[in-house]
Amino acid sequence: MNKPLAKKWAAVALACAASFSLTGCLILPGEFASDMTVRRSGDFSFSYKGEIQLVEAPAFKTDPDLSVMAMMGTGTMMGMGGMSGGKKPAEPVAVKGTFTLTTDARIIANNTEEGPESVGGMDVLRWDIGPASYGAPMALLKLVQ
Repeated sequence: MNKPLAKKWAAVALACAASFSLTGCLILPGEFASDMTVRRSGDFSFSYKGEIQLVEAPAFKTDPDLSVMAMMGTGTMMGMGGMSGGKKPAEPVAVKGTFTLTTDARIIANNTEEGPESVGGMDVLRWDIGPASYGAPMALLKLVQ
């Protein structure tokens, strides 16, 4: 087998192994800062800097306090270790961070507290994410083709 083809198959095998290892786990944020830039042309970039928490899915079925909706309502997530096998659950990890959207597109609607701020010809929307947050960040943009 030639080397480029072997690398390609190794990458596919690694991707499959990673996805199988996460079966039964949910990936959720801890403390983070996330930025997204959307151009009116439709081009975008996204960055995420922070913690990632793994939550065991079987715990969601057996403990109503660990349901995804319950955790999102309280702004806490359980770490890997959950409630399986009679083990003591991990301490809750607070979901706390910021999400910033920067765009040159027309903003039609958004659910930020302050609305857009103009910075260098771009509009910037910021959301603080945490226990007191209500709903996920939302923005409706008019893109130009």
